[in-house]
Amino acid sequence: MQKRSFLPVIAEEHFQKLPDRFPVIFLGAKLAESSNYLHSHNFLEIGLCLEGSGIFMFRDRIVPFSKGDATAFPPGMPHFANSGPGVASRWVFIFFDPVMLLSCVCDRPEILSSAAMNDDKFPCVFNNRKFPEISCLIKNIVSLHDAKKEWFETEIRAVLLQLFIEISRASGSGRKNIDTDGRQDFSAIERISPALNHIAGSYKNQLKIRSLAKLCGVSVETLRRLFRKAVGKSPESYVQHMRIQVAASLLENTNDPIGEISFRTGYQSVSCFNRQFRKLMDSSPREWRRKNS
Repeated sequence: MQKRSFLPVIAEEHFQKLPDRFPVIFLGAKLAESSNYLHSHNFLEIGLCLEGSGIFMFRDRIVPFSKGDATAFPPGMPHFANSGPGVASRWVFIFFDPVMLLSCVCDRPEILSSAAMNDDKFPCVFNNRKFPEISCLIKNIVSLHDAKKEWFETEIRAVLLQLFIEISRASGSGRKNIDTDGRQDFSAIERISPALNHIAGSYKNQLKIRSLAKLCGVSVETLRRLFRKAVGKSPESYVQHMRIQVAASLLENTNDPIGEISFRTGYQSVSCFNRQFRKLMDSSPREWRRKNS
């Protein structure tokens, strides 16, 4: 029997091979709510949010994003982004192989290795308020590409190298003691990817664990075990975590009433929402908005 492929991977031809002369791809994208799915890429992906807000899912994390935030995902790492309810976020993405593109401007192979990005401590999402230099460098790279002045490719290489160094410094990876080829075993997250994709689009609804298990072709017990292995949480806890992270993003980036946000993220009462929010975020929704907006 043919093995089922659980993990969707971008299959368009231009994602399988980089251009020979200047091996980098620039891509603009508009992400609507529930328009994305768990996927990975063959190359390093650098992203910049131009407008909107939402959440990113990767490893065992669900992280809010908003305008100006940057991302860095190494080759092979499953991830997806969802914009907030009723919101479409706009992005620019840069795909490249650091060694292939930057070896001509850097003679330190360890600097160009993306292996450190697979470390559990690597954040992947960089908040613009904490790391404005990273967002600024990506904007500069995009501007150079759009203007296409003489020698722009050389300029882009130089700024990309600076960006790579800034990301390394900001993440604290230090390129030390990294014993990996840059790809990890994501077999558990691959097996539950149908459930993760479904949750991403339906987290506001009442979800039945048995239905999620059926989507993945496993028993309820196996699904629970795989969730623990892949994301460190039960399916129920994962759903609550996603709801609260979406709510946190809406609190930071909109003026919508707290009661409306609680309903839009799947809670039937504000008291239940407040209780779950404080449990996961160690803060009330009102306090969170005051500190982060």
